[in-house]
Order: sequence, then structure tokens, then C-alpha cells
Amino acid sequence: MPAVRDFARTMPGAIYEDATTVRARERGPACIGVGVPSDANALATHGLSSVQLGSPAYKAGVRVGDVIERVDAQAVQGRTPLELLSALCGADGSTVTLQVRRGERQFDVTVARRVPVSDPFTSVLLPNDVGYIGVRTSASKLGGLPFELGVEIDRLQRQGARRFILDGHGNASLSVENGAALADVFLRAGLLLRMYDVNGERKPSPSQAHNGMYDVDAPLVVLVNESTAYGGEVLAAALQAYGRARVVGARTSGNGVLFFPFRTPQGGVLSVPVRAWFTPSDRSVHGVGVTPDVVAPSDSGVFPDQPNVSLDASVAAALALLARTSGQQAACAPAQGHKQLVAPA
Repeated sequence: MPAVRDFARTMPGAIYEDATTVRARERGPACIGVGVPSDANALATHGLSSVQLGSPAYKAGVRVGDVIERVDAQAVQGRTPLELLSALCGADGSTVTLQVRRGERQFDVTVARRVPVSDPFTSVLLPNDVGYIGVRTSASKLGGLPFELGVEIDRLQRQGARRFILDGHGNASLSVENGAALADVFLRAGLLLRMYDVNGERKPSPSQAHNGMYDVDAPLVVLVNESTAYGGEVLAAALQAYGRARVVGARTSGNGVLFFPFRTPQGGVLSVPVRAWFTPSDRSVHGVGVTPDVVAPSDSGVFPDQPNVSLDASVAAALALLARTSGQQAACAPAQGHKQLVAPA
């Protein structure tokens, strides 16, 4: 519908999906396990930002940095990241053929789509008493997430974990509310985020920590990359702002705007920005992302069931940081270089 698409271009931040794109996205939740950069141009130059370890794409030989040039013989150039993801997803068990470029080599690969795992977390005890927790929940997983995270933490502590890695690689589907709820597990007090409407007026939000729900004072590192968005960014930004965790990886996606979708009579969807979330220190991440304390690439990508410590530079960097950490971290002391935070009036 050209008229609606043209109208969307006059509205800052508005996104229009035509009926074909919407149908492709709604065919089913099954995807192939890859992360696409939020910048369409980055896809052509830097390739995929993450590939889920053990995912259909990974098993088919697709890796981080691979450039997808065609999907089912249709050129990727000119498509938005959302349109590309819609083309990659579909009915469970259906296949999609990718034309992939890796350096000078070009090849085709056919991948079977699969419904993602439903468990919100995956965990494993790493060397030197480090508990690894991969955050792989989606926005559809509502309520109970802090409790389930607490169960994973308790299980790892019973195995001897004294330090933790929280992996948010490639998580672009965690809701803002759930991101704040997970941050609450590690913070005793203080703002988790600030929410504003389009007029810049402060709005109610899940903004206040509740005394460290599980009183987890252990040293903590949060892993992020270019595909970490929305709730994953809320989680990393809040823990970083208070110095509760060091953030390792790459600058995040920079999705600081919340949208409201309007269905058009023709079957398309016009998503209009209605609110923006800011960090506890009142800084917008939209378009700029959360900057990691330590920059490190990730090879294994998102939601690994067993992180490959020998190959994944971000996991290795996190382990090195934790190895230098002695004693306990203060759960709510602002980090050096961060603005002093105060509770709202």
C-alpha cells in the first residue's frame, strides 16, 4: 500500500509492513537462529551479527559474519532488517534457501526452520566457579521470569558458582518490562529505567528495584552484542549504571523506542512510536545502544547451550574479568564515571 508507506516516511520512527511481510511474519514462530543487525547497510558489509549455537542455521554451516545475499532467490539488498527476518521465519519444518557470501566464497545452503526452545534460560558451571546463564526468553514469556532466573542461580550456587556470566547475546525479543524485572534480581534499590511519552512527559514504568529479590551479590558480567535489543538493553544498562555488573561484548542495537501497531484494512501494519525508555541516569540508548565496558567479539552467537570458552572471545573476556574480581560487589554503588543516581520524587 504505497500511500501508507509514504505516510509512514513522514512520521519519524514509524515503520510500515505491507500485507505480504505481515503474512510472512505471522506464518509461524519458527526461524533459523540468526541475528540481523538493526542497520540494513551493516548486513551487507558486516554480515550476520549472531548465529545461535546448535540452531538450524548453525548446523547448516552458517556463521557470524556471513553475508546473506538472497533468500529463496530473492535479493536481500533494499530490504529492511525486519523484512529480512520475516523472510527467514515461517512454518515449523519448512525450508528456506540462502545464498551466502563468506569472504570471496559464495554458496547456497538450505535450512529447515524450527520453533525456538521454550526454556527461558540455559545454564552451565564453567571453570573457576563461574556460573553461566544464557538469557533466551522472548517477549511472550510473561511473569515468573525473576523466579526462574533465581532457580538457575540457586542451582549453580549449589554446584559451587561464586561468580556469574549473564549472556544476552542476540536477545532482541525480551520485553522492556521483563528486562527491568531481571535487573531487579541483582539490585537492592534505585531506578531501573525511565519512560517518556512522545511529548517528553514522564510516564509510569517498572522503574524501581525491590531490595534485590534474591540478594545475589556475586560478581557479575553481562554479555551483549549488536543484536541485543529492548529488554536486553534495559537489563545491561541498569546493571552497568549502578556498577553492579561489567558489560562485555559489542555496542547493542539501540532500540529505545516502544511502538503501537495499527492494522490497515489491506492487511498491513503501521507501527507508530509512542514511548521511549531511558537509562537510570536519564540517557537515551536509541540509535546509540549500550556501550560495553570491554569490547570483545562473539563467535558462538546467541543462546548457546554450552558456550565454547576456547573460541568465544566475549566469554573468555568475561572469565578474565571475573578472575580478577575478589570478594563481593556492592549491589547498588554507582560505577566510577557514571552519574550518581537518585530515586524519583
